[in-house]
Amino acid sequence: MKKTGKIILAVLGIALIALAVKGMLEIPGQKTVLENAVYLDEAMVLPENEGKLVIIHGVPEMINPVYDEELGLTIDAIKAYRYKETYKQTGFTDEEKKWEWVTGEHTSLTGRAKIGEFELDAEILIAFPAESDYTDFDAEEVKDYVLTYKSVATGEVVVLPDGGYYADSKVVREGDSYFNWLGAYAVADRLEGKTAYRYKFYDFDKHGEHTVAGIQQGRLLVKDETVGALVREGVLTKDKVLSSNRNSILGGTVCFLCIGIVLIAVALRKPKFQREKKGAA
Repeated sequence: MKKTGKIILAVLGIALIALAVKGMLEIPGQKTVLENAVYLDEAMVLPENEGKLVIIHGVPEMINPVYDEELGLTIDAIKAYRYKETYKQTGFTDEEKKWEWVTGEHTSLTGRAKIGEFELDAEILIAFPAESDYTDFDAEEVKDYVLTYKSVATGEVVVLPDGGYYADSKVVREGDSYFNWLGAYAVADRLEGKTAYRYKFYDFDKHGEHTVAGIQQGRLLVKDETVGALVREGVLTKDKVLSSNRNSILGGTVCFLCIGIVLIAVALRKPKFQREKKGAA
């Protein structure tokens, strides 16, 4: 491995270890904040809780659905992810050429929702899961786009705003027939550079109540800067919220710490030929 590559790995390793240490140091502060939080059996806005961290639970209700302003599409959910794919060449050798859909950016999108009397701030809504494939597009909104299956087996649907179609990846190798090469280049000529979008959404049918913590600001529940956007599946007691938050932080810090140590170890590892030369001496 080149020296530059080792330096990059070492820097990444140190950064991950620093994040792990930071997470460990934040546990006592977050514990204190959550211990002082007001736990509400009913999600009611009470004047005496203004400006305080409150913990509520309930089933979220949609006020307004997600609207993707970039594509002008409504997603009938309180939270969604938009994934952007681009058809491009990924194999460039003389022996092999390959074109495929490559997933690039993904964007969190939120609508408006409430639990009980509290409307949830967008930064809290972002913490809700969005794992189901969205297919129920408004026909009028997609009339100028191509709507097709990414996978017939899974039912996953993609939106192609620039037209075209969703082709499988194309690979041609040295020795393949002229027709294989011709077919691959024909697809690439038509699709290269085109984009496809797919969505995952929060499915009410797969979720029930959630426990949510936030600062009461009028009728709005906003993210606490110390605790962050705390959203947990199910109805949790205050003690369960504390242990869940602690375990979540510990899981992340241990993961960062292990990866950081591995990256630094790889960066410091001597090349094989140097080890063999030292052994021979």
